[in-house]
Amino acid sequence: MKLFLSSLIKFSAFSFVGYLFLVVFIGSTLPSYFSPNMRFVRGMYGHSHTRFKEADELDKVNTLILGSSHAYRGIDTRLIGSPDKTAFNLGSKAQTPIHTEILVQRYLTKLKPELVIYEIYPWTFTSDGIESTLDLMSNGPMDLPLARIALKQKNPAVFNTAIYALYREKFGLDKEFKQNISENNDTYIPGGFVQSSIHRFRNQAHVNQEWDFKPIQFQAFKRNMNLIENSGAKCLLVYSPITSRRYNSYTNQSIFDSIMNASGTYIDFNPLVELDDSLHFSDSHHLNQNGVEIYNRKLVEVLSSIDFKTDHTRTPFFFSQDLHEKNT
Repeated sequence: MKLFLSSLIKFSAFSFVGYLFLVVFIGSTLPSYFSPNMRFVRGMYGHSHTRFKEADELDKVNTLILGSSHAYRGIDTRLIGSPDKTAFNLGSKAQTPIHTEILVQRYLTKLKPELVIYEIYPWTFTSDGIESTLDLMSNGPMDLPLARIALKQKNPAVFNTAIYALYREKFGLDKEFKQNISENNDTYIPGGFVQSSIHRFRNQAHVNQEWDFKPIQFQAFKRNMNLIENSGAKCLLVYSPITSRRYNSYTNQSIFDSIMNASGTYIDFNPLVELDDSLHFSDSHHLNQNGVEIYNRKLVEVLSSIDFKTDHTRTPFFFSQDLHEKNT
């Protein structure tokens, strides 16, 4: 029996080491389309690598923007900043509240913003977060919070990418990497914004649907709000505009609104900004630059007049229980 256990342990150790070498070999030699369970792409769509590198070099900003692609494509730091007040956009690809928490822990104390604009697209509260995990792994450090998320997600692509990302980080293989400022139709603007070439969206109909919220994302969101409040920064929660047809197709939007209103100062800009679905969007939920400029003018107007709520405990919301009750 002892011989069997000893052999089993040796075989397991050998297999694990062999697996690590195999992952590194595949990641280093095979194109991504040959390895669907390895999705490491340094400098991938969204310019996260450039953005995180710029954030690492900053000391302090007045306004910090968090959120998904609706943040880094929808809130132009040139339009909401000023010569004496700096703004930085820390949005990232498909950023869910779980991944916002990682970035808040990394950068909030470092950047010391007076104001946080937290873009909260309802879809990010429905996501499993795998896309965002892969983005952060490929373009930033493999720290302990990110590794914990990778283990919890139990996804082969995430696990393999984590191994390969850690290997590249430990051997400094990407120290000299520099992403192109302009790629495809996107241009990175210092301050974290990504400007897309203007093109119009061919409007489309949407059938009625519901957001399928995940309580774990709301729990992470609540932790984010606590971290922001404890830092002393003011926080504005914003729902950036999407096309009217898509916006009106969601039948349980009021649930999301009630949670956001209970959590802090929340503005849904969809009914506040006059936009044309075809003229001002590049797809059904991303603004083109013409739409960005209209939206940002309204955002600046709101910021100049808003009375921020500071007590986020006034209306307790028990996310798991209340979501379940409202969806049944």
